[in-house]
This record gives sequence, structure tokens and C-alpha cells, in this order.
Amino acid sequence: MDLPVVTIIGRPNVGKSTLFNRIIRKPLAITDDRPGVTRDRNAHEFEWNGRSFLLVDTGGYVISSKDFMEQAVSEQSRLALEDSDVVLFIADVKTGITDLDSDIAKLILKSGKPVVLGIAKVDNNRTESEIYGFYNLGLGEPMPISGKTGRGSGDLLDCIVELLPTEEEFERDEEDTAVRIALIGRPNVGKSSIVNSITGTNTVLVTDIAGTTRDAIDTRVTVSGQEIVLIDTAGLKRATKLKESLEYYSSLRTLRTLDRCDVAIIVIDIDDGLTSYEKRLISDVESAGKGLVLAANKWDLIEKDTNTLKKYQTEIFDEIPDKAVYPVVFISAKHGQRVKKLIDKALEVNEVRNNRVQTSALNRFVEDLPRPPGSGDIIIYYATQYDVAPPSFAFIVNDDRRVKENFIRFVEGRLRSKFNIMGTPVNISFKRRTRKSDEETK
Repeated sequence: MDLPVVTIIGRPNVGKSTLFNRIIRKPLAITDDRPGVTRDRNAHEFEWNGRSFLLVDTGGYVISSKDFMEQAVSEQSRLALEDSDVVLFIADVKTGITDLDSDIAKLILKSGKPVVLGIAKVDNNRTESEIYGFYNLGLGEPMPISGKTGRGSGDLLDCIVELLPTEEEFERDEEDTAVRIALIGRPNVGKSSIVNSITGTNTVLVTDIAGTTRDAIDTRVTVSGQEIVLIDTAGLKRATKLKESLEYYSSLRTLRTLDRCDVAIIVIDIDDGLTSYEKRLISDVESAGKGLVLAANKWDLIEKDTNTLKKYQTEIFDEIPDKAVYPVVFISAKHGQRVKKLIDKALEVNEVRNNRVQTSALNRFVEDLPRPPGSGDIIIYYATQYDVAPPSFAFIVNDDRRVKENFIRFVEGRLRSKFNIMGTPVNISFKRRTRKSDEETK
């Protein structure tokens, strides 16, 4: 399910980050920290009154020079508004309305996005009466809050949840069996060309899906008899001089795309090889539990001999030696070369990701598992697969405290090899044997 995004917007030093930290440290439930978001974990999945959303803090992304301050804040606010479902605008009761507050309020009103107006630093009753002047911003009723004490945060979150889009807008239709494949990567590596190649040559049904998220272009097609939805992450609508802000919101957009897909295809330029950006994307995909295929594009531009493909494949995996479980397909999006093979590989990965290993086969695997050097006296009694998408396994042992990282990697490697679990992350846990764990597996 794609999560709605609630973005905290406001000028510097009004208390945005203090409120953000207050909320995420005292929730009814925090589901997880989102990976891949730049600097100090500024985006968190959060649940309040049964509704989950992604809470984003824009604090810390402003040029420090006073000459560029207003331009930077305005530009940052504009970028944030593009991807917000609800805006939480924070002003400072101690300073009153500033010109910059008014400018940001005009941006919000122009966007038409639902907004909650929070007036920060209202730490006591004496300052609460000073909030009413903020009606002049035109953003509705000002709500007194204090990130320092937590005052008003519950009422604030209640208002936010009321403005969120309905869950139906973000949930996948249970009867929709289409496999969702996201194309992610740096700009101009050929993502859209892959979509164009597929829709031009390999489709039985082509329909553009209206009313989906604002940050991706979805195309529904049928390839090899399987209906799929291709998600091509759109670029930000307008360029910005603020490189850091642009990278931050691009990362956030990619994370939202990963929420919605089953398999991610990371498209790389074969000339550039695997950059630090793609390495971070691989970590993001793994953390999201999605299937992964690497597409090495512009293969048509490479001079080849009988060893060329193996050479480039080796170069890629030399950069990520522990990620060789993810397949690489060498393609030319421009000429359509191996593009269908790329999609077929993604569909194959999706099947693996949803496959369930029979318990009897899994326990024969445990019985035949050799004891690796340095494993001490760890005994695995039995194992069970408790989930799919991604495949998740629990190994019941005599003492989980003795299980070290090298032992986990050894078991994972043997497990993948035995059951051909490729192209997907796996979750492996080791639990100490108890009566409860025995009963749960019956």
C-alpha cells in the first residue's frame, strides 16, 4: 500500500524538528524508519488512530547564507508541496507572522493541498491567547502546540488524520492480480525508454491508469500472458538550484514508489557502471523487501567479444560482492534488445518472492546442513517459513545468543542455493527453542 505523505513545512527555527522528534518518539505505534532518506532520518512511517502515513520533516535543508535564505525556504517548500497529501505548516508564536510565513502560506494556498496550521512554542496558557493573530495567514484555525512539552500534539494529529485521503485511494484492489514493476535509477539512464519499448512491441493491452499518485507514471500492459503495471518514477516538476533539497525529495519519491511495487528494476548506464547512487538504491529495495533486477542499459554501445558480457557482469558484482543473488540483464532500451527478457526476469523474481518452501523440504535441508567452522555448539532443531514477499524463515536453535553474523550468512547462502531463492531479499531469524515455539509450528 502506498502511504499518504504529511510534510512539515515552515521557516527555520520555528520548532519543526522539535515537533517531529516529539511525535515520532511518543506514537501509538511506529512501524519502521524509512531507509535511504538523507540526513538524520527525516522521514518516518507513523500510525495514529489506525491510519498510517509517512511523516516528513523539512528541517535542516536550508542554505545558511542570509542572502539566499528566503529563496531557499520558498524553493524547499515548493518541492515539499509537490509530494504532500497533507501539509503541516508550523509558525512561531514568539515571533508572530513574518513576511516569509506569509510567502509560504501563499504557496500552500496556491497548491490547494489540505493544511493544518500549528503554532509552535505555546508552552503555557499565557502564550495561548497570542495564536489568534495567525488567522490572518488564511490557513484556517491555528492550533497551539509545543514540541518541547508535547502540548496539543494529540489534537494536531487528530486533525491531520481527518484530512488524509481515504484508505481506498491507497490500497491495491484485492482482485487485481497485476504484478507491479518499478523502474528506478538516475535521470536519463533509459527508464522511460524501457516503458516505450514494451508498450510499442510486447503488449496485448495498454491502458494508462488515471488517478494514481502524483509522483509516478503507471502503465498497465500484458507481457508473456501476465498483466503488469509498470511504474516509471517521474522527475520533479521543475529544476532547483538547491542540490541537497532536490536529492532529498527525489529519494523520498523513490521510497514511495518502492512502497507500491512488487519488483524494482534498477536501471544503470553500462558506461558509468554501478555508482554509489545505485548501491544506495539496492539497499533501499532490500530494506523495503522487494524483488530486484539490475538492468545494464546502452549495451548496444559496447564493443563486444565472447568474454564481454562476463567481464561486465564481473565488474558489477565486484562492486557489490554480497549482492550477486540479484540478476543482471544487459539491454538496449533504445533498440528493444532484451527488454522482454528483462520483464520476464522480473516476473520470475516475483514468483520466487511469493514462493513457499514445503516444511518437510525445509527440515530435510536443516538435517543435511553441514556445520560451518566457528559455529560452536549451535544446534538447529527445525525451521519454518512464516511469510512470503519476501520469503521469511525462522530457525529454532538451542541458544540464539550464540548465533553470529557469519553463521547467519552461511545459512542464508545454503538456503538460497538449495531452493533457488534469487532476486529477492530474505528474512532469517533464529529463535531459542521453547514450548511456545514448538506449539506455533504445529
